Amino acid sequence: MHCQVAVQIRVVTQFIFVADKKREEVEWSGLSTDFLKRLEKAGYPPSSVDYVVCTHMHSDHVGWNTSFVDRRWVPTFSNARYLFVRQEFDSRLQNSAAQNDDVFADSVQPVYDAGLVDFVPPDHVVVPGVRLEPTPGHTPGHVSVVIEQGGHKAVITGDMLHSPIQLAKPRINPKFESDPTLSTKTRLAAFERWADGGATLMIGTHFSYPTAGLIKSVGPETYTLVTSVTPEIVGGAA
Repeated sequence: MHCQVAVQIRVVTQFIFVADKKREEVEWSGLSTDFLKRLEKAGYPPSSVDYVVCTHMHSDHVGWNTSFVDRRWVPTFSNARYLFVRQEFDSRLQNSAAQNDDVFADSVQPVYDAGLVDFVPPDHVVVPGVRLEPTPGHTPGHVSVVIEQGGHKAVITGDMLHSPIQLAKPRINPKFESDPTLSTKTRLAAFERWADGGATLMIGTHFSYPTAGLIKSVGPETYTLVTSVTPEIVGGAA
């Protein structure tokens, strides 16, 4: 996802693609899309990207970190700094070694070897108006991305929730949470913060259409997504 804030900078966040890589998940293995062509058509070739942010390092969120060129995996965004939370990096490295999977080797290690990685804290400010917010539980170092400008705010959730159902039932956890108790605690606290004032645009990374809406409290530990968002509600940027 590309966003522009107060300064002219390009920020790439959250790729739910595997980039033609072999994976255990049948529906993802070998998946290839025209994402890079569409990104370039929109005016943002890979060489123009300044930062790449991974909310976490599951296979479906790091795929486009690298591309297969001359029989090896190389960084897709060669001019960018890849911002990794150290705890997430270390956890993924340990899990990859234990499970003997290829995710770290083909989608993370090449970026590190190229010297393009900056280890940042989970509350890192990427640029004025774009910052990380720690939302652990799905993985140990999971973060969401907060975009703020002119008194308005949007949040790219990452996998701190996977379905709008979890807005109504925040205590529901999918089976792949590293710490379900912490995931629940994170969601409840985040929803309470983001629903305050009813002006936070939530962009659900795994949501089907509509993928975004204003988060609103409708009762104790119960929230909903208002998807009929007009430009006036979010300051001219629906």
